[in-house]
Amino acid sequence: MYIIKMNEIELPVTYPTREAAVEEVHRMFGETEFDTGGANIIFWPSVSARGNTKIEIAKGGA
Repeated sequence: MYIIKMNEIELPVTYPTREAAVEEVHRMFGETEFDTGGANIIFWPSVSARGNTKIEIAKGGA
């Protein structure tokens, strides 16, 4: 199982494969480095004071 974290906060959904998690990120943000490489962490531009959103795909969940 895989999970998606945004700024260290785990989303309440698990995905059976990394590819399924990448597809969900793709639906939310469009094409990212997850689509073109093996990265598990990317930073996405944000209007927040932090400047970027940290997006991570990790093994985890139930």
